[in-house]
Amino acid sequence: MRLIFGALLAALVTIVPVGEVLGQVPAPDPHPQSAPSGPTYGTLTSLKPTFFIVTEPSDTQSGVAMTLGVANEFRKAMKPLRGAGPWIVPETSWHTPELLKQCQNDPMAVGGVVITFYTGAASHFYLVYQEETQTFELTAELVSCNRERPTADAAPTVVGVIAELPGAHGTPWVVRRSQVSIPLITFAGLATLFSHANTAGNSTQVKSGPDGSITTTTSSTNANVTGAAILASLFSQSSNRDIPGYSTPLKLRAASQTTGVDLLRAIRDLCTSHSDLPGGVDATPRDKLCTALGLTLNPAEIDKQQKALDDFEAAERDGQTR
Repeated sequence: MRLIFGALLAALVTIVPVGEVLGQVPAPDPHPQSAPSGPTYGTLTSLKPTFFIVTEPSDTQSGVAMTLGVANEFRKAMKPLRGAGPWIVPETSWHTPELLKQCQNDPMAVGGVVITFYTGAASHFYLVYQEETQTFELTAELVSCNRERPTADAAPTVVGVIAELPGAHGTPWVVRRSQVSIPLITFAGLATLFSHANTAGNSTQVKSGPDGSITTTTSSTNANVTGAAILASLFSQSSNRDIPGYSTPLKLRAASQTTGVDLLRAIRDLCTSHSDLPGGVDATPRDKLCTALGLTLNPAEIDKQQKALDDFEAAERDGQTR
């Protein structure tokens, strides 16, 4: 009997460690999770100074349009600098943490701007025409990577917040773009109006007398068009009206271009003054970014810089028309 009990105990110890039986050692997972496979990517680095455009929210049609439109206006402002100006890169899927990571890991990143906005659309129907308005309420944070290129560590710093434009005197930064068009319901109403006004016909009445004679009477009738009939024609299909010429992408693109122009003007203003900063604050990070962007720090040179941009664009247009 002892021999049989000893054999069973030895088999039990072999199959299940004693520590597991006592609850001291966790049992190994019979189906261990393997590490995720596939390539991993680090931060991309740039060959020359690079400035990034980021919007919040970025993953919407409005956000993508805003990012691309603002970047296009920044690129145009960099054209007079030719090869000396930074690359302007729109990042339509980035949020603020991605910009900070790029600052820290890309030696050539000079900074970026984070545009935060709310947008809404309104429709106004005025019987004979339709007005569609897209409104953007905006604010922007200007970020400097704040480094001595190309090897020093970055210290990303917010060097300016733009919530109103220069000379706005406290008015919030708002961009509105409207389109006016004639709805198809108006054409339908006018067509109905003219069809009623031009409709005329003859009616014939036949009467028989007590002596068996027959009398025929013919009369001419015209449609009587009233104000109520006109309004009924205009509103009869108002729920299904179409708007010829109306384009959401067109309004978004135009609004983003206006935003880019406004933003550049505001950044130029920040680069020529430190008056918005409290006394004793080191403005070096802002000055580094302004220099990297090629924006003059001398207010007297702003007009000259703008003229260089205008002349450059005029020369490009002349070359395209030849």
